[in-house]
Amino acid sequence: MLNNRTYLGELRHKEQWVPAAHPPIIERGLWDRVHAILTIRCRVCGGATQAVVPFLLKGIVFGNDGRALSPWHFTKKSNGRRYRYYIPMRDTEEQAGASGPPRLPAVGLKSAVLEQLRGILRAPAVLGDLLSQASNLDPTLDEANVIVAMTRLDAI
Repeated sequence: MLNNRTYLGELRHKEQWVPAAHPPIIERGLWDRVHAILTIRCRVCGGATQAVVPFLLKGIVFGNDGRALSPWHFTKKSNGRRYRYYIPMRDTEEQAGASGPPRLPAVGLKSAVLEQLRGILRAPAVLGDLLSQASNLDPTLDEANVIVAMTRLDAI
């Protein structure tokens, strides 16, 4: 309805809109203002929709062939639940199963990566290096504050 130029008092003839015999229902100024808003909102909403999809590892996980794993999802019609996966880029470019490994559930992959990061960042050697660097940046920090901060990684 918002794109129907008949409301402006125009009719379509072949590929062109021409003035019609009927009077316009909507003023041209209002039409232009509405379309200016629609153009802006389309760009803003499109970007916002893409930003909402939570693929934490997008662009930083790779398959056996060295290609990036691509975020992918589908929504089940019966219950509306969304399932998120990472699939090899080769599967998106060629055909499903072309690269060999199956799609990886996003939740499981994210959990595995975060668990590995927790283990690495809480290792005594890393804590020692981090403590010396943190002390150089802020002399008021002590060892206890750094260790407590590193144990609260889940909050970050």
